[in-house]
Amino acid sequence: MQQLTEKKSFNGKVNIILSSYNHGDSLLETIKSVAEQSFTDFECVVIDDCSTDNSIDVLDAFNDSRFFFKSTGRNPRWCETWNDTISLFPADSYYAMAHSDDLWQPHKLQKQVDFLNKNTEFVASFSDVNAINQKGEIFANGQHSLTAIFRQPNRTRYEWLRHFFLHGNCLCHPSAVVRTELMQRLGGYRYNFTQLTDFDMWVRVVKHGHIHVDSEKLISFRVRDNDGNSSTPTPDSSARHRYEFMEILRNFIEGLSKDDLIRIFPDCLDLINTKDYIPEFALSMIALKLKPTKPHQFYALATIHQLFKQPGLADLIWDNYNFSKHTLSRLTAKISPI
Repeated sequence: MQQLTEKKSFNGKVNIILSSYNHGDSLLETIKSVAEQSFTDFECVVIDDCSTDNSIDVLDAFNDSRFFFKSTGRNPRWCETWNDTISLFPADSYYAMAHSDDLWQPHKLQKQVDFLNKNTEFVASFSDVNAINQKGEIFANGQHSLTAIFRQPNRTRYEWLRHFFLHGNCLCHPSAVVRTELMQRLGGYRYNFTQLTDFDMWVRVVKHGHIHVDSEKLISFRVRDNDGNSSTPTPDSSARHRYEFMEILRNFIEGLSKDDLIRIFPDCLDLINTKDYIPEFALSMIALKLKPTKPHQFYALATIHQLFKQPGLADLIWDNYNFSKHTLSRLTAKISPI
């Protein structure tokens, strides 16, 4: 496989990043599933995050003029390298992500590109998935917890935002095809996330347009033995997930108007339609009202604490919400951080 150089000019209608890290046992099968797409107008950059297995040997042996290899240079630096690469893609193209242990159905790109070409108001396409084991076999009766997570109905933008706020991510990253112009306008993936890098992106994407989930299982998501997936809920990843989810809740209000919030939470008009609208406070109270989980509670209380530090806001909050410092004090006594 040829090395990606700074002089490379991308010309494909679809430009793919294939992320690679120590999946030498499945990497070639994944690459072939991309190479054998019925839609052929694409180019693919395999970004390897300093693998220590035979992944580099697999890449060296693969020969296809549409495929290029790039190393992150040091581990972990995948997010920065993804963004650097996305910045090289033509704005009028589509961007797709593949992972080095998953498989694409042969018509995946064709179906998603056709949909986005015909429906210009949509900014991204996702799909349902098959869950396969490390040997590539579909789980018995097609049952695995991931299949339930990724089997989603289509929703309006506002319904998606509500679902994201209350329940978190339910979209499969390697199923995504997104308009490159939007990825570039959003500045790519945010560097401060590890577990929820993709989820943070989907929240921002949906704020700018409609998304579609194809009901066909266009990819096979490999579930590795012995909790080998980076998304597997280990104690470490679960702790990172909770913290990063709170950070996404904190950023959720960005770019949303009062009318947007009303459409997302029509059952919380009493918290939004106030004389002096305070968006951060309104969303914090919505979190406490609708989803009193630990991350939502901690996000809400931390936000309200910050608001009370700003001169004059405490009086506005009291006047509009009948919420005082004593109310906050009582709440913090009820919600334990442990």
